[in-house]
Amino acid sequence: MRIRLLVLFLMGSLLVLANDGVRDTVKVEEVEITASRKKNLNDGYRETEVSGIIQGSFSNRTLGELLHHSSNINIRSNGSPGAATSISLRGLGASQTQVNWNGFPINSVTLGSADVSNVMISRQSRISLVQGAGGVAYGSGTFGGAINIDFQPERNLNNIALIDLSLGSFGTYKGAGSYNAQLNKLVFSGTIFGDHSDADFPYYDEIKGKKFKRKNADYNQLGVEQYVSFKPDAYTILKGGFQAQVKDLNLPSIEGAALNNIENQKDSTFRLFLDYKKVFKTSSLHIKGAWFYTDQHYTKGALVNEIEVTTIDSRIKSKSWFGDVNYRIYLLDYLSVDAGVSYNNTTGIVDAYGGSQKDEIIGLIGALKYNNKFQANMALRKEWANSVDSDILLNAGVVYPFKNGIALRSAFSQKFRRPTFNDLYWEPGGNPNLKPENGYSIELGVNYQFNLGGIGDFIADISSYYSPIEDMIVWRPQGALWYAKNYSDVLTRGVDFNLNHLLDFSGLKWQTNASLAYNKATIERINEENKNKEGQPLHYAPEWTSNINSGFSTHNGYEFNINWHFVSKRFYDDSINTLEPYWLFGARLAKTFDVKTHQLFAQINVENILDKSYQTIRAYPMPGRMFQFKIKYFINK
Repeated sequence: MRIRLLVLFLMGSLLVLANDGVRDTVKVEEVEITASRKKNLNDGYRETEVSGIIQGSFSNRTLGELLHHSSNINIRSNGSPGAATSISLRGLGASQTQVNWNGFPINSVTLGSADVSNVMISRQSRISLVQGAGGVAYGSGTFGGAINIDFQPERNLNNIALIDLSLGSFGTYKGAGSYNAQLNKLVFSGTIFGDHSDADFPYYDEIKGKKFKRKNADYNQLGVEQYVSFKPDAYTILKGGFQAQVKDLNLPSIEGAALNNIENQKDSTFRLFLDYKKVFKTSSLHIKGAWFYTDQHYTKGALVNEIEVTTIDSRIKSKSWFGDVNYRIYLLDYLSVDAGVSYNNTTGIVDAYGGSQKDEIIGLIGALKYNNKFQANMALRKEWANSVDSDILLNAGVVYPFKNGIALRSAFSQKFRRPTFNDLYWEPGGNPNLKPENGYSIELGVNYQFNLGGIGDFIADISSYYSPIEDMIVWRPQGALWYAKNYSDVLTRGVDFNLNHLLDFSGLKWQTNASLAYNKATIERINEENKNKEGQPLHYAPEWTSNINSGFSTHNGYEFNINWHFVSKRFYDDSINTLEPYWLFGARLAKTFDVKTHQLFAQINVENILDKSYQTIRAYPMPGRMFQFKIKYFINK
């Protein structure tokens, strides 16, 4: 109750301040009224955005599939199309990477990770990646970084309707219909989508030493999303929307097990958000809120006298309310102060908890931003919770540009990760006395933009980082049971390199995006037994990852793209056992046909061209060579 009263008091105070307009008018861009707190405090970190061409070719597919082809992120999947998929940055686990939908984290409150196989790509979403994102801007769980998915309404729309259909290998079908409409200052955008896959691909079982065909791996998915934006003037915008999605997924056997597995998982998600921005004479106000609901129903069966009998029936539900207010005062044209408050009320209803568990979290954020000859910020954050409070977190970052196209940057950020509901309350094994993970990161980088005449434009970027983590939470076995512990201290350090090239001549545009990452994530100290494990790499933490996308588009509508993705070996247990490195090749050919106000886009994809056998998680085989044919039909103004 005290937390709720404090939230109401602070939000009311900020609303009163918002009506106090003074001094000169602030310089405001027409397109983006004011940068969000997360973006405003991003100095020192490199934010990369998925290009529109790549995102368009992956429309009606998942965030995991998109990032696998457009970045060097380590993607881990349970094998089959539609199966649970997580993302890992800088050698850390999925629970140390925050995935945000319109500013709010969609990571599971029970597991801490985000299943990106349940996040579909929208036409009007801006998808960006911030590696090593600051703890003050994002809160709990950004030791690896953050993925942001934000609705960006398009005005003066050309496309008003779209049908997107695709047919792929292993009995995979996808379909979507969407529309865009603008009525004066209102913009509407909506999509309905569905997909199905038998996922019955052939694979080699390394444990049994034989070839098999995947069984009981099919899934069905259906979803809808709707967004609306209202912009009455250049200084005010109100937007909101929702996503609803259901997926029915059968879970196949892992390698070495019998093929007649009887497991099923049904996932239902609903997300709703509202976002209001207003710029006054020398200040701005940003208010947003969201409500999320998830329901996961897992069943496992067995055949008894040829009759299917349910042996496990588990239900995991969660409900989350979010609120966030940020008030920014522009002291000078180049100096601003932020004051913000965030609120989260989450309930987990899980059979293994013996009922429901609840957490209320309030965060206070203050920041100072300088933006003139260079950009710099300093910010503080403190969170109170029913479960585990955070320490006072400090963030400082700077970007200094030079006239020759070189920009230097650096950042320091304290970070933490709160234990999940499973870590605290799962029976047996949960530990209500867990401490949060704490640590910091130091980031140094340089960006160089240059032109080589007829060769084209280049952007080269290199960054190095150093990030220790104390009290990492790990589930460890004790006899036949597993328990959550503050098990070890960890150190992750490395280098990220990116090179972008663009050449535009005679109606042909050639673009290449290449990235290479070196990361060393090791256990520095064990809090109890197994001291011999100190110095060993973290599980599923590759030292090297790389991705290259290169292709061209022509003035008459042709597009061609090739992709190369590499992941080095990874340890998957406490011994010396590793998963083999893998490299995947893919290609895409597309053509756009224009007929008056109609447009037809046809595309063929080939993934894993060399039919490489590989795994991202031990004993979960990944598909071999896959084909997909896609057509998109547009109705234009």
